[in-house]
Amino acid sequence: MLRILFSTLLLSTLMACSLLEINLDSGIEPLPEQALQQRIITREFLREYNANIDSSADRIQQHSTVPEIQLNAIRWQLAARQAGLKAVYQTQPEAALMDLWLLLAQQHAFFDSAKGSALFAEHSAIALTTSHELLQDYRIRAKPLLSSRRYQQAQGFVTTMSQAQPLQDIRFQRPPAYPAWLAWQQLEQVEAVDSYGTLPQVMTDLAERIQALSEQAPKTLVWQTQLLASESQLDAEAINLLLLELRTTLHELQQLTADDPDYLKELAASMTQPLIPAAAKLDLASQRLSSTLQAQRVALEHLIERERLAFGSELEQQRRHTVDQLEVASNRVLTSTLEQVQRLIKSTILYVLLLLLVILFAPFGFGYWLGSRRGKPG
Repeated sequence: MLRILFSTLLLSTLMACSLLEINLDSGIEPLPEQALQQRIITREFLREYNANIDSSADRIQQHSTVPEIQLNAIRWQLAARQAGLKAVYQTQPEAALMDLWLLLAQQHAFFDSAKGSALFAEHSAIALTTSHELLQDYRIRAKPLLSSRRYQQAQGFVTTMSQAQPLQDIRFQRPPAYPAWLAWQQLEQVEAVDSYGTLPQVMTDLAERIQALSEQAPKTLVWQTQLLASESQLDAEAINLLLLELRTTLHELQQLTADDPDYLKELAASMTQPLIPAAAKLDLASQRLSSTLQAQRVALEHLIERERLAFGSELEQQRRHTVDQLEVASNRVLTSTLEQVQRLIKSTILYVLLLLLVILFAPFGFGYWLGSRRGKPG
């Protein structure tokens, strides 16, 4: 009987000690596997999307000799990349999935319209074919990422919204698709967002955003510079032609001077009076030309400054958007962690008290019981 009692006491002590095991689970739900797959697929597709559009735009520039069509190809590259980056790099993977899908559908509808096809004239088929192939490819990749019912909903949503919110011009300005997608499902954002992911997932997302912005910035700057040069309206070809004519005239004058210098002096003296009004007109024309060049230089400076500010504003907007999303996610992580720590502290205190009770009172109880057993008459 004594052996049984000692075994019971030892087991109780070990159970009390096991209650002190610390659970380090943060309580923050990681992104589901399906959401992670959505994020990976959309960001991988964005690289193919950019590469295909760059290739098609380069073909248009090579095949066309019209400056405006070549500039429209550059505008297409610039707008498509900016819209794609904004659509894909969102906190919620499903938001990125739906936003990119809608962008592809809107782009295809735009190049299928008269307004879009007019941008590239006889080369519009290149843009239309590229946008159609990208849309079809994305549909195939999106199908395994959604349930059958949600995939059908998504198709209906994209078809309807691409018609209700068409792209108006080559700038591809458009509102975010996710609020409309939630309204389409009759959901609130609080109901739709289960988790922003763990802290490592949030930090990985931020690092990928910064990398994408740094990779795109050099190309964007080159294209904007090309557009600035074209919009400055400086006719380099006309200036070169004028310089060539001036060099030819000076060469002829040099030959004439070398052949008959006396005749040239007499000719100059006889033409002095008639040339005075022409010289005055030439001086007036040169003043006007100088004023025009000055105005063009000022306009070019204003245009460069405006585009620089616009580019800086776009980068600042992207940075603020990323910081805001990171702040929301970090606040959720911090709140959940603090709640979990509070529960852990309370549980630990309770378990310590139980252990102390077992350690302090179990020997007394055992001694009392043993004494009472020995005190009874045999």
